Amino acid sequence: MRTSREPASAERLYLCDFDSASIMMLLKLTLFTLFIAFQDLHVSGENQVTCYPRHRVCPIVVTCDGGTAVLNCGYRRIKILRAFYGRSDSTTCAAGRPYDQITNKSCSLANASQIIASRCNNRNVCEVPVTTSILPDPCFGTYKYLRIAFDCNYTGLIKVRSTTYGRTNRDTCNARPASEIANTNCALKISTIADRCNGLRECEVKTDLLGNPDPCFGTYKYYNTTYDCISGQNIVICEQGYSTLNCGDGYIQIINANYGRANAVTCVNGLPSSVLQNTNCYAPSTFSKVASMCNGKTTCTVDASYTIFTDPCVGTAKYLSVSYICHRSIVTCEGNTAILTCGDRRINAVSANYGRTDSTTCSSGRPANQISNTNCYTPDALNKVAARCNGQSSCSVPATNDLFSDPCYGTYKYLTVVYYCS
Repeated sequence: MRTSREPASAERLYLCDFDSASIMMLLKLTLFTLFIAFQDLHVSGENQVTCYPRHRVCPIVVTCDGGTAVLNCGYRRIKILRAFYGRSDSTTCAAGRPYDQITNKSCSLANASQIIASRCNNRNVCEVPVTTSILPDPCFGTYKYLRIAFDCNYTGLIKVRSTTYGRTNRDTCNARPASEIANTNCALKISTIADRCNGLRECEVKTDLLGNPDPCFGTYKYYNTTYDCISGQNIVICEQGYSTLNCGDGYIQIINANYGRANAVTCVNGLPSSVLQNTNCYAPSTFSKVASMCNGKTTCTVDASYTIFTDPCVGTAKYLSVSYICHRSIVTCEGNTAILTCGDRRINAVSANYGRTDSTTCSSGRPANQISNTNCYTPDALNKVAARCNGQSSCSVPATNDLFSDPCYGTYKYLTVVYYCS
């Protein structure tokens, strides 16, 4: 699910059905903006930068000496495109300044972009005081300004909420005869797109290879996919290689895993094209095997080998793609306060319970009758924790009946919260 810092609604993508006369249709979910290199920028004057390939005007922030530049990307991440500190004209930040402070128009700090990028890249919000303590003075006696061009990037992984194949209205993909769009009670829920795309930053699916049954013959159909952008990590391991998933002080939860080949560009170095052609190759049990090996561990080493996952496409060069998130878990005994922290990132609560599910946690010094009930749950505990904490960098949650009510009178309870930082 999206965090409270993200839009309330998930991204939605419609893809029209195909017929025998059409070219192969591709379903493409894109949850990130490609980092734009300097050669992909078009500068029109000093105060406008166009980002390619989407031909957008990127945000520009200009801040005079002594002020503070504020960059804000909301739920996305800052990517510094370029920064200028100094003076290149006599009009910017010139009001009320003596003539001799604005005449030097050849003043610039050579490494301004690197300084700002190291301070701001991949943050949601970033403040930059325009002072010599942050930016060394490139021209003493000149009144300077800081100009920053930046972009806001998605850095999340795809998490499909649902996909339906069929037709539920007459407006979507409607360039067809009336008889082919009249049936609006046609919807088949499918999991294939989630199986293929979950955990990837970008996903293309050849819809004519999905093999879904026809839910309403004679009706022109479309795929309706709703998906979220979640924070996580994705690794790709070429065949016969291995890699270690590492969550530090957190715990691994596998989002998705595929062993096979989904494109002709990954793990291709030195290989002939003949072993790269099959891009619809998936070992069906990959996710469950990787999850059973790694879930709940702090580190986990996985091998990209057919001896583990079987060979789904003999003669094709394969690779293993694994996506995962790192959970943190905190347990707080009744009467105390849980402190959730994410530093400069944001809290996303995954699960929570106020009650008791075993007889050992928070049991020290307690009589047996207070710890014997191990079937004690608060149904709306996650909702209460999420409402209090999601989107915050830190949060306190009292483990008390006042907040959660008492799900099992006479039992000494504890609060368990599982969360991740995004």
